[in-house]
Amino acid sequence: PGPRKLIAGKLGQRRAIGQTGAAGAMRRPIARIVAWTLLALVLCDLGLGAIKVRDGAFGYRSLPPFGAISHPRQRAWLAEQQADLASDQRSGSMGAFDAELGWTNVAGARTGLSADRPFSYNSIGARSVREYDPAPAPGVVRLACFGESFTHGDEVGDPDCWPALLEGIDPAIEALNFGVGGYGTDQALLRMERQGLHGARVAVLGFMLENIGRNVNRYRPLWHPRTPTCIAKPRFIRGSAGLELVPMPYRSRAELISAVLEGRVIEDLREHEYWSADSSPGWPRLSTLARLGWGWWAYRRREVPRLYADLQAEPAAMSMALLEAFVGRARELGAGASLVLLFPRREELEAAPGAPVYWAPFVAELERRGVPLLDLTPALLSARERHGAAALLSGSHYSRLGNQAVAEALRAWLGSLPR
Repeated sequence: PGPRKLIAGKLGQRRAIGQTGAAGAMRRPIARIVAWTLLALVLCDLGLGAIKVRDGAFGYRSLPPFGAISHPRQRAWLAEQQADLASDQRSGSMGAFDAELGWTNVAGARTGLSADRPFSYNSIGARSVREYDPAPAPGVVRLACFGESFTHGDEVGDPDCWPALLEGIDPAIEALNFGVGGYGTDQALLRMERQGLHGARVAVLGFMLENIGRNVNRYRPLWHPRTPTCIAKPRFIRGSAGLELVPMPYRSRAELISAVLEGRVIEDLREHEYWSADSSPGWPRLSTLARLGWGWWAYRRREVPRLYADLQAEPAAMSMALLEAFVGRARELGAGASLVLLFPRREELEAAPGAPVYWAPFVAELERRGVPLLDLTPALLSARERHGAAALLSGSHYSRLGNQAVAEALRAWLGSLPR
């Protein structure tokens, strides 16, 4: 090549080398930024884990993966259960272990959260200080009431739960309270099967909006990770022949406590546990930031309004099937009428006026299926206008005033029945 080409080639090489050097110089600051960012994230992760996470909980919320023990309060409950087993005693307000139902109230027992709010059970296991004749007297309408804590009357004394208040409103009504704290609709159905109606003309089932998540749950800490009780329950699944029972695998309280302490309760109950996705171990457990993200998703998944948004999903579909089954089985047991009482939660009673009624499609579908239902939300919101939301509540449940509003609404519904 000639001189000009040689000079041009050398200039091109120098220019290329210069460009390569400039690009490398630009990449070096970017690499340093990335490295420092990653280091900051690691330090933040370690700091959060060391400072903010205590015994698997971030503040008051447990972080996934949820295991046999997901919250410090559960350790205290387990220690209490171990002490009870050693002394052959029973403690706690959730009732006694039951191999069929999970747990239940004890006939003839007296317990409760405090001395001024006793939970008293008569000889047939109904919450009451009175006994009932085998059959109601002529002219008396007897109700058999099943459900969870809003039927049982948690956080109020014996005379202040709505079945007792209903009897006070109208002496021609007897309301047998077979509610049990913490129950799912499946357990209430099973208890009616075992208990029978005791001559009741009307079968009533209390359904609180949060029950939709319980009805697909087997191990309570997987649905409610910060619950203080490590309890298990049966559940139903939908089979080709209708509802099929998935029973508990434990025959005694000692078996259940042993399974929890050994950590195998998760595997024992994993089949047909809707909430088991948040109990699977994996790499995110090594990172606090990843667990926080996982926790956001897990608690968002458990938001009650979201569970009512899809009526075809398992929580809503199973709940509707259970409510239908209750009405049908009550009819077979001799009830002339049945009713589902829908209880709004504290969140609905404290919501701003005009808040969306997110459960309306669920109620409409039940009505289409012929399930008699009384939504107590209008009655309680009317009482809120007169007394304020705080007056209707006692902790997470209804106060005497809230229970009185329930009793009055139910009394009005009963007035529509032929005597």
